[in-house]
Amino acid sequence: MTEYINKFSDADEMRKYVLDCEANFEHQLDLAWKSVAEDDEISYITLSGPTCAGKTTTAKKLISELGALGKNVHMVSFDDFFKAHSRLDTVIDRFGNERLDFDTVNAIDLDSLSDTLEHIFIHRDVEIPIYDFEKGRPNGKRPIDLSPGDIVIFEGIQAVYPEIVSLFSAHKYRSIYISVNGDTNIGGRIFSGRQIRFLRRIVRDFKFRGAEPDFTYDIWPSVCDNEDKNMIPYCHRSDILLNSIMPYEAGIIKDELLHVLSLVNKNGKYIDHALKIAECFEDIVPIPPEMLPENSLYHEFLG
Repeated sequence: MTEYINKFSDADEMRKYVLDCEANFEHQLDLAWKSVAEDDEISYITLSGPTCAGKTTTAKKLISELGALGKNVHMVSFDDFFKAHSRLDTVIDRFGNERLDFDTVNAIDLDSLSDTLEHIFIHRDVEIPIYDFEKGRPNGKRPIDLSPGDIVIFEGIQAVYPEIVSLFSAHKYRSIYISVNGDTNIGGRIFSGRQIRFLRRIVRDFKFRGAEPDFTYDIWPSVCDNEDKNMIPYCHRSDILLNSIMPYEAGIIKDELLHVLSLVNKNGKYIDHALKIAECFEDIVPIPPEMLPENSLYHEFLG
């Protein structure tokens, strides 16, 4: 159980608290990249995790540290291997709306992905498809110039799907999965790891994607459904499991979170939930964002 300290004698103690939490997470990342670096036969890394877990920060760390060792690292998104909209299945969401189903493995062009892996494995130049979501189909390709010893990171929630794992298992690779594990006590209420990610998500969507909080509330059930069906049953099979829980985050997110929650529709179905969350944060001592180190995971959500 993680619990926010919520009492600091001065700014220096608060800053030390933040830096100690960051150091613990950095230690996990160090173990991850060193695990890759010590094996020269590794050509691929898969990086997966649920929404707002910290995949972007993890990828940057891997690229930076492996690059410092002289390794060229290339990023590829599984999203670029989606099939054209005309080939996708549809699903009825819990609101009765029909939508394209991007969440299942059937949405991925496994043949194209398999061909790409084979090209990379034999160190040939390879062209990665570019998926155009507006046109609803792949639209062009981008070349990657590969040399012996290069590493390609494939990033996306799909990395844990058994069919995807089967393709990668034909080659030497390392799989990394990051999430928020464990409960956090905030203002006397216990927040699960998934609930912590929701707080991150509602702030991030508002700040960087122009999404009103009611929209994030609307889509959250389907996000959780996909995690329960397609990720959680398989994530424990990953080689490296990272926990991005940050004991300080109740303080660092407080001001932005309360602002976003204040914008929840007062006559809508989420207002009671939003008010209960806000109440838990009333007595939380805020931490100024400028105390975050430059490479902090929390910049993914606060900027």
